[in-house]
Amino acid sequence: MLKERKLNLACGRDYKDGWINVDVLDDESRRVKPDLVLDLLVFPWSIRSNYYEYVLLSHYIEHLPHLIEAEGKKQDALVRTMKEVHRILVPGGIVEIRVPDCSDIISYFNTPTHYRIITEGVIKAFTHEIDKPITFDSSFRFDLIESKKQIQTIDAMIKKVISRTSLCGFIIRFVYNHNVSLSEKLYSILLHIRFAVRGKRVKKELIIKLKKHSAGAAAKAGTTKDEFSKLRSTKDSSKLPAL
Repeated sequence: MLKERKLNLACGRDYKDGWINVDVLDDESRRVKPDLVLDLLVFPWSIRSNYYEYVLLSHYIEHLPHLIEAEGKKQDALVRTMKEVHRILVPGGIVEIRVPDCSDIISYFNTPTHYRIITEGVIKAFTHEIDKPITFDSSFRFDLIESKKQIQTIDAMIKKVISRTSLCGFIIRFVYNHNVSLSEKLYSILLHIRFAVRGKRVKKELIIKLKKHSAGAAAKAGTTKDEFSKLRSTKDSSKLPAL
């Protein structure tokens, strides 16, 4: 899969090599350096239709507000986001959604910007798994591929810690830069001590993968590799190909 066909939307500090990383921020002091700066709450996105093979939405949709003004009318931000993801994926393309597990509801809402509770049922509403009447835009649908809960990987948690300026972050970052394997062991020990002392559980996340449903033939892909290479160097979404 070509780099130009994989999108990491609202990437934040989670920059992924081999992907097009997109975020509204471009702030080196906060370690947010996306390939493309784009406000994902401005619809429609200035991104070509029927082009991407894989889209990642990691710990983003739970932060979406409920109602936004888009195209002259009020719309639900989650529904509009999922519709845009459907539009930019090739037929059969995959979207991977990662959100915090909301089984511990108090801990979930300890983050002030968690506006929504995202469950498997919420995501299934965008698939053919639901046989009840849909009360929102049903012009697009996905197929459910996978749904599971898992503890966040040690590597992902280490990256969060080393991005902070605490003493623990400094120690882990120092060890991580010299010996990744040792840093994983050290962090695992510190993690278990921390949760044992505080009496808390290690946080889990819900991971759901959906496939764009399309009965027709695959649409013609839009932007070429050369075009996108030029666009990436500008980091200006206004110069993306027209929809």
